[in-house]
Amino acid sequence: MTIKQAATSKPEKSKSSSHLKEATERALKLGEQREMNTVFLTRAIKAINHFAEHGSLVDVSTASSDYELLLKVLETPESLELLQKSDPLANARLRGLKVKQELLEANGGCITVEEVAKILGITRQAVDKRRRANKLIGISRGKHAYLYPIWQFDSQSVIKDLEAVLAELKDYDPWMQIAFLLEPNLRLDGKTPLQELQSNNSEQVLTAIRVFGEQGAD
Repeated sequence: MTIKQAATSKPEKSKSSSHLKEATERALKLGEQREMNTVFLTRAIKAINHFAEHGSLVDVSTASSDYELLLKVLETPESLELLQKSDPLANARLRGLKVKQELLEANGGCITVEEVAKILGITRQAVDKRRRANKLIGISRGKHAYLYPIWQFDSQSVIKDLEAVLAELKDYDPWMQIAFLLEPNLRLDGKTPLQELQSNNSEQVLTAIRVFGEQGAD
């Protein structure tokens, strides 16, 4: 069902209006908290209103989250035309955001620091310490919060030899580390480094990292 189709159904319209009211009230409260919130929300709402007024809407049922819905709206031809007027690299930036979203959702998705602490049987502070020491991969989600790809854990610990692999990848940011571990690698016969780690073939992965580093230095 599209947003326009939803408007033709009275019960659904009433429910949607209620959700819109809640979201608007929440935005107003956030805007009152600090000036930066006010500026951000004002500009974001203006952009959303513009998309709605000019028909740059998408099928809401195809988006698994609010964030994915925004990406889908920004990927419409009308939106890209507007974005590229002020940013010629807009299309490339959106592709990058989409890739990041796919990386976050791959192989089971991500979990919170609380869930990591429960798996490892340690405190949240200890989890954060491991992340800062490059012994865990954590992706910032703002306000000092992080998401942790679940595939780096088994039932009660970090997968074997992950720390050694991350030590070799220390010069790369978390996004590059994730991309390396999840992408098929010709040096590994088309398998991903993660698959090889899960099969206890860490030496091959470490060799692939060294080749990866040499190529990046060229």
